[in-house]
Amino acid sequence: MRPPNLWLSLLNFFFCFSLANGLNVKNIDECAQTLGNTLLETFNRATGAEKVPTYYGNVARVEKFDPQVAIEKAKISIEKYLARRAKFAYNAKLSLESRKLGRGFEEEVNNPESKHFIRYMSAKTGGDGGAIFKQVQNLSKEVAYNATKNFVMQPNVNFYFLNTSSLASAVHLPTPIYDRAPELLRKIEWSNIDQVYRSNREETRDLAFQLFCSEAGFMRYFPAAPWFWDHETDKETLDLFDCRNTEWYINGATRSKNVLIMLDMSGSMLGQRYEVTKLIIEAILETLSHNDFFNILPFSRNANFLDEECSVKNPMLQATMRNKKYLRAFMNNVTSKGEASHADALNKTFAILKALESNDENEYGCESVIMLITDGIPEDHREMLEANNTDKKIRLFTFLIGEDAINEKTTVINMACQNRGYMVHIQSMADVEDKIQNYIRVMSRPLGAHQDEIDEASQMWSGVYRERLYLPRRERFNEPMPVNNQTFTYMNRLASKRKYRMKKAEARSRMFVTTVSYPVILNQTFMGVAAVNIPLTELNQLAHPTEIGGNSYYFMLDYNGFVMFHPQLRPIHMKTKLHKQNYNNMEMHELEVGQNGTFKKFTLSCGDGKSQTLDVLFASDMVDRVYPQTMTYYSECINGSDFVLGLAVAKGDEYRINRGLKSYNYGGVELDWTEQGEWHLHPYWRYCLLNDTDNQISKENAFASYLKQMKQSGKLPELCKPRQSLVDDLILDLEATAPLYNVWQKEKSYMKKNLIHLTFFSMQSGLIRFYNYTLKPFLYDEKNYDKFNVMQMTQGKNLRPDEVRFQETYQHFILDNNRKSVEDRYFRRSIRQKSKIVFDINNQTKLWYPMGETKSAYGNLENVTLLGQATKALYKENALLGVIGFEFVMDWLVNIMTEHGCPPSDWQHWCVLLDENGYVVYSNEITTSYKNAYMDLRGGDSHLGIFFAHINRVAERAMELLVKSGFYKKYIYYDHQATCRKPKTITMSSTMMKPFHTIFRWFLRTLSSLIYSAKELSLFPFFHAFVGTTEGYAASFHTGHEGFPCTKESPFYFAQMETKFRSADLVDGGQIEKPCTNTKCRVRMQARHVPNTNLIMVWITQAPGSKNCYDVSTCPLEDPSPVPFIWKSTIHNNTETKCRHVRSDRSNKKRRCFSRDYDETSLPCHSGVGAWGAGLFIITFGAIFRIFMI
Repeated sequence: MRPPNLWLSLLNFFFCFSLANGLNVKNIDECAQTLGNTLLETFNRATGAEKVPTYYGNVARVEKFDPQVAIEKAKISIEKYLARRAKFAYNAKLSLESRKLGRGFEEEVNNPESKHFIRYMSAKTGGDGGAIFKQVQNLSKEVAYNATKNFVMQPNVNFYFLNTSSLASAVHLPTPIYDRAPELLRKIEWSNIDQVYRSNREETRDLAFQLFCSEAGFMRYFPAAPWFWDHETDKETLDLFDCRNTEWYINGATRSKNVLIMLDMSGSMLGQRYEVTKLIIEAILETLSHNDFFNILPFSRNANFLDEECSVKNPMLQATMRNKKYLRAFMNNVTSKGEASHADALNKTFAILKALESNDENEYGCESVIMLITDGIPEDHREMLEANNTDKKIRLFTFLIGEDAINEKTTVINMACQNRGYMVHIQSMADVEDKIQNYIRVMSRPLGAHQDEIDEASQMWSGVYRERLYLPRRERFNEPMPVNNQTFTYMNRLASKRKYRMKKAEARSRMFVTTVSYPVILNQTFMGVAAVNIPLTELNQLAHPTEIGGNSYYFMLDYNGFVMFHPQLRPIHMKTKLHKQNYNNMEMHELEVGQNGTFKKFTLSCGDGKSQTLDVLFASDMVDRVYPQTMTYYSECINGSDFVLGLAVAKGDEYRINRGLKSYNYGGVELDWTEQGEWHLHPYWRYCLLNDTDNQISKENAFASYLKQMKQSGKLPELCKPRQSLVDDLILDLEATAPLYNVWQKEKSYMKKNLIHLTFFSMQSGLIRFYNYTLKPFLYDEKNYDKFNVMQMTQGKNLRPDEVRFQETYQHFILDNNRKSVEDRYFRRSIRQKSKIVFDINNQTKLWYPMGETKSAYGNLENVTLLGQATKALYKENALLGVIGFEFVMDWLVNIMTEHGCPPSDWQHWCVLLDENGYVVYSNEITTSYKNAYMDLRGGDSHLGIFFAHINRVAERAMELLVKSGFYKKYIYYDHQATCRKPKTITMSSTMMKPFHTIFRWFLRTLSSLIYSAKELSLFPFFHAFVGTTEGYAASFHTGHEGFPCTKESPFYFAQMETKFRSADLVDGGQIEKPCTNTKCRVRMQARHVPNTNLIMVWITQAPGSKNCYDVSTCPLEDPSPVPFIWKSTIHNNTETKCRHVRSDRSNKKRRCFSRDYDETSLPCHSGVGAWGAGLFIITFGAIFRIFMI
């Protein structure tokens, strides 16, 4: 820091004795009080905040609601919504089961000239064209056939603007499956029930995707949508998505199960066989859903679980992705200890599973299964198996590994066949994925035997997952073009359209769904699963915040007690934008973090009318702020789904606004409610349904059109009835706030004088009214942008629009950065600080000073200025109306502070404003630069936006005293949704093989010509010699391997605004404080609340003779800090907290099991050993491809 200026020091000396408009600026009490009054006066005049409660009083009343009645009302709405979707899935099941599977010879279904030739609409090609492989002189020749139909995709307003087509359903097949196999084609043709799908969509316009996944591996979905490629930049890479690994398929194909995987760790299992084993285990785990339980038991001389500590109390872990990856990580450290004792390991396994059968609490799965992975067993242990499994309740599946293990197959076949299982021989990685499906087929046998018992009430609901069909497709531009004046304008237009499309795709990027499914059975043979998915955002709107208080919220739990939606759920990683590994298996106690920092599980029981109360911490979306609040929890069961709807009501938040009418006269609406002023609706909520093709009309114009219909007919339009409650609340807000436009317009000159350029009012209905005041001295586009210089720098280059830097523009606070009202950061902060004006700094955008550098209010030459917001929650009595506020240029606040005892100055008299969490909103340090605040509000050299104690040692000591004296209270927040990083595993595939990437990609593009002729190739051993151990092979275990779920903790500080202090001095008696031990630094520290705001004013004044207070070399921060504010990983010191992830608080106890009264002895129990299929040939290269791409 630069040394103090002598003249400034003298000015500061005299300023303490000056009077400004009668204000004694040496008195912090008077300065803080006057500042609070000034800010309140400005806020009320700029926003019209005092008038809003009166506007609402003219049209509505305040009522105290009964939480139990509110949750029951929401419950009924959700039940109806879910039942309707389940009915559609069941109708699809019945339609499929009524159809006959076609027959035909191979040459007919694959002969384009035959009337029996089978076509289907491909999800990947977008049409019904394709290619057939024919044998010509012992060689395979590709013969293309032209498409007769192609999808014409258009943005669908009812599918969140995803491109769809209702021409037909689309059929997807993973790359390893040959798409012209005759038996497969007959099943594809049999599954075509587009008439049923189309009828369902016409009946219910907001119906989501209707799906069918076949046991043969194809998926049909309606409406058609472009396929989402994992590697969007190269659509010729392998597509390994298989619908048979989805939770909704697994739930429909099997019943809940207990799977104990026995892993032979004898010496012969090391090397390549162990790598194959890991892939087998991953493939098995991918077929387990949250309904299932599992564990892994390696054995050689002894048999011990991979995680023995967590398996003592709960020998079976719930099959969440967190637990799967947790145990999979242990496998990289397993070692062999000589010859394996199969008999001892089997005895232990049977003992564990039989103990589950005797569990009276019905906590585990319907069927128990042993998966034995080995490269050979000397004997089949017939007598021991008969003694342990006399009634054959436990199934035994055997996986024989290794090409040279064929002599061992008899024993493993006998073991599987005698215990209602199945044996497969896996020679290499190429065999794994297809042969694993054999066990699913066996597990689905009870469905066929009990076909008559599966009725409409037998629906299965999946947990939450991220539906890939909704994911926004990566923006892809045309070929690069040369940059010149003409193409530059065109590219800029393309880039603007891209930005607009990305906004509309934002909803889909966070699109999580649950899916209802039914097994489809034809002649007692399991054929697949029919399903319909339900976006959670739709359920969230049925349990809407307008029905309750502002600080209260609804949440939902699935059948296992995992949270489906909750305002504290943060499923997407803020930086990577990928979903977290544990996004769909978070429990309530991990989101409702207690104020006392203790770990406490709590279970919600529904239907008993009981409630429970907890003191919790509510965290901001970025987890940089926390707010203490007391919540009371209510819950109700959602009939027909096993879900639980919850309601958390904040203390004193049992009030809401209501018209108080039994029925509303829609003919009384006025069109000028929407015609005057600018307004915006929540971009993701449905108010009134639209036609699929109404993609050119905005949500606001669409609702205005419906208002006209109401005015004319006096009735609520049919397409508005599904969301009547939300529509009624929106109409109420439109009517009550209509006068705001005139209020804001009258204050236009006042706004400009005070550098305020935007006022707004956000409501719980999703409505945001706003008024823009353009500040002409400032520019709203980057002023120093030189288009021709950019063109000159890129001249001669062929670029895409996303590779060119276009002119930066102001990002509108409402239209660009805060479009979601109640879900936005400023809204949630404001309602948790009732009666306070909440000030904050905005580093998301900027305004530019006029041409040439301009002096800021700090007196420094600047090109840009910082923006800030002031917001306040408005209430009528105790009922929340919304949050009102304005956006201002930071120079306005600097000028205000100059008039209230804190002008820009040097360090002699340091004055700061801290917000409710200790972040700096204003600092009078004269070198403050706005541009530095944009770089990083947590790490730049500007004080603005930084946690106060992180600036220097004097600030650290002041913050310590602020906490000690009661201005702030310290809390410990535990983030159970955190991600911890682990070191990358460096393998030869990521270094030595890099030069072969291009060759390998070319090789992949030639695979299609080899598919039908490849029969007996085995290339993996060759590649294995060059490839090291990998972290994971299957997609689920490979994605996001750089991090893992963990718990982190950090102290937080929250202002105690209601605390009264006798003196402003932070040290008793106003004594001089010496924060630095090795310098002559001597300061006086004072603090006062700024009334009516979230601000605390802090003064630090150097005493005569004080030196080196702010020299970090002589007065450094303490280590460790007395006011720590940093994240660290939480160390679990006991088994309970370490193993809390093993099973949920509320495991699914409503199991749907079938009796074992059917005979399976005549059914196949093993597969042949020998040549690979064509699809399996490709899987080999799929595994290699994943290794290459590490």
